[in-house]
Amino acid sequence: MSVRWPATLTKTVSTLQLLVLDVDSIGLTCLLGSNALRNYLFSTLVFPAVIAWLAFCHMVSKPLRKLGVSARKVPYTVNTMGLVLQLGFGTMAAVALKPIMCTRHPNGLRSMVSYPSLSCEESQYGLMLACGMALLFCFVLGFVALCSYATWMMPLWSARSQPERVQCFRFCTSKYRLDAYWFVVPVCLRHLGIALSIAVGTNMPPAQTAGASIVLVIYLIMQVAVQPWKAPLMNIVDIAVTAIFVLLLNKSIQVDPQMEMDFAELSAFAFLLLMIFGLVFASVCAAVALVLHHAGHNVNCILDLRRQKESEEIAKALKECAEHLLQINLSDLSETIDHMNSYDVKTILDLISLLSLELELRSNIHLNMRVPLSSLNYRLTRARLTARLSARLTKTSTAAVPSPCADEADAAVPPDRPELELSEPADDSEDSDGISL
Repeated sequence: MSVRWPATLTKTVSTLQLLVLDVDSIGLTCLLGSNALRNYLFSTLVFPAVIAWLAFCHMVSKPLRKLGVSARKVPYTVNTMGLVLQLGFGTMAAVALKPIMCTRHPNGLRSMVSYPSLSCEESQYGLMLACGMALLFCFVLGFVALCSYATWMMPLWSARSQPERVQCFRFCTSKYRLDAYWFVVPVCLRHLGIALSIAVGTNMPPAQTAGASIVLVIYLIMQVAVQPWKAPLMNIVDIAVTAIFVLLLNKSIQVDPQMEMDFAELSAFAFLLLMIFGLVFASVCAAVALVLHHAGHNVNCILDLRRQKESEEIAKALKECAEHLLQINLSDLSETIDHMNSYDVKTILDLISLLSLELELRSNIHLNMRVPLSSLNYRLTRARLTARLSARLTKTSTAAVPSPCADEADAAVPPDRPELELSEPADDSEDSDGISL
């Protein structure tokens, strides 16, 4: 990326070229020579060679079982391959997009940024471009598509009791919470987005910085909203590092008055249109939700950005879950909770506090501070109190029913019912203390 680094960090940053498999930084120039095509082919073949080596080791391990060597299982081998590709995904994306990065010279010619001695009009450049596109579509985009398919199908595989397929993609879920197992896809898209922004804006450094900043800001928003890492400390570190990196990018913009002016006008116009579109879209969604709400329709899918299940279905599932919990031993339940991460335990504590307050369970457990919904809604408080008193009166009436051997005249006399008086407050805005018995 064409950013301006401080002089004290120039040497340190130059050594980071090792991460993009730069032959000069690795020190293989004496072995491979200075030919640009040979050096680039070496960079593109590193990851396919590693995958081929892992597949070869898997095939060789089967005949070695006769010698007492344990054979590698297919799910474990596939998981290892996926882990290697995941760790080197950013490097693969950067290497695959190197041929696209051609800088224009004052004489009208173009040359590659990574290999200035190679012109973008030579025949060798066409072969390098073909190798880069093959790496991009087969390994970079192919890996993103494979991870997307795995995260989409993983709940179905788990429900069908297919652990071998889940084990093949364990690298996707091992670092993230179980309710955010899909976050491997945004991480890969972040690396790919940064590499694309650098490649597309080769001749315009402000475009590189703006593109990378947009990608990082979108990732930062998702990171704050989801917090996918199992360890809370990792979430804080990831958020802080991403925010600092965004500030560092915008601080290191190259200064070119004419280029800055042209790009400023274009970016201001684009961001203004995007802002207007966002405000109009939010206003239309709010208006549609308000109209549907007054018409008696459910608007959760609009305001909550997802379709919520019916309350009866949720209540039925909650009752079934409670019945299953009663059948589990306390020691087994405690052991299961011990193996959960902190976010899952916090979710359980929030659920206990929510049910204890909103359902008014007779429990002395107060795990989290929460304001009950009933205290903010007078009508809800009145309805619950009326239902509770009706239940008590029903029990009293049932206890007062005469025995079958009593006279029919006595049995026909209804039991005395206590009178229920509800003194309503003068205004609905008053507190629920206006209800008296």
